[in-house]
Amino acid sequence: MKGVLLRVGCDSTDTGGNWNAPVILKSLEYVYVPIWGQEDEHDHLGSCPTYGFFSSALQRLGVSLPRHLPPDKKVHLDPDFGSVTIGEPYLHRSGKLSSRGQILNQLDMGDFIVFYAGFRPIDHARSFPIIDCLFGILHIQSKTFVGDLPDEKRRNCAHGRRIGVENDLVLWGDPEKSGRFPKAVHIGGYRDGAHRITKELLREWGDLNINDGYIQRSVRPPFFLDPRRFLHWLNLQEGTSPLLQSNW
Repeated sequence: MKGVLLRVGCDSTDTGGNWNAPVILKSLEYVYVPIWGQEDEHDHLGSCPTYGFFSSALQRLGVSLPRHLPPDKKVHLDPDFGSVTIGEPYLHRSGKLSSRGQILNQLDMGDFIVFYAGFRPIDHARSFPIIDCLFGILHIQSKTFVGDLPDEKRRNCAHGRRIGVENDLVLWGDPEKSGRFPKAVHIGGYRDGAHRITKELLREWGDLNINDGYIQRSVRPPFFLDPRRFLHWLNLQEGTSPLLQSNW
């Protein structure tokens, strides 16, 4: 068994939306908000989700989208917890292999991806730092390239909706074991000059194949060194069940 820790969701980069989604530290209620990911530059099969889809969930936490992310702006809904999928460019048109795509392609049926994001606590002063939280998991059932999918299935995943990306990779989750967590799971934040997993959790998980839990927008997502031990830890955490197969 193999497991990967993958950063997703909006963040402070331009393609990430220059914004972090909210979390309430006391209750660990949160909202998943994806990146825009340059979707405005792509043609799509059918309609593409927009930031407006997430407005109601944000309002429940008393938060509104910033002005530079208007409700009609297209989003890169990846992962998609409705279809339990995650995609990644694999072979670029230039012929260059994608680093993240190569890593995800190492995963097979029975392996898993755990998703985390940097969230902005809203029950503290604005100066409170961004924290890193787990918020979903995908246990892999199958993987395909976009070009091998019928149009009906392509419309169900972010990379499939894009026209002209037939070499992108899509991983499909086992719907019985994949989904979004009802509550976020706080795993780390800024320490020693970067965003990192806490030292305590690294010991409990059996560590990652990356130096001192470094998770600051890693181009090459880390593998769990002891994936079964991590899953045992995860199953003991409050707020990770029942798994939600919805994005908002």
